[in-house]
Amino acid sequence: MIPAVIDHYFILLEKDGEKIEELENAVVAEPKPGTLQKIHRLKREMIFLRRSVWPLREVVNSLERGESPLIQKATRAYLRDAYDHTIQVIDTLETYRDMLSGMHDTYLSSVSNRMNQVMKVLTIIAMA
Repeated sequence: MIPAVIDHYFILLEKDGEKIEELENAVVAEPKPGTLQKIHRLKREMIFLRRSVWPLREVVNSLERGESPLIQKATRAYLRDAYDHTIQVIDTLETYRDMLSGMHDTYLSSVSNRMNQVMKVLTIIAMA
């Protein structure tokens, strides 16, 4: 049951990864106000997912490290693998969140550069 839950996180992360790639292209090609909203929405989703995976990691870790006679040696290896997968999910979430922060900065820089170009044109027109 636990691996099925973790596998669904991987599916969600794959879809989010595709969304991030699309956003990255949109930020570089032509940043629009809607792009910034999408960045914020995805960033909030990454935070939400991290908050839901973190307790799962703790549960799996406590089951794996526990000294209960109900958990067999083979089950511990199984739980160790599940724990490693939760760590991968958390690492991927952190990477995506960092990428989204970088995209946010890139978006703001791009908008600022565009405004500087407009101001340059307006200054030239005002000087004429």
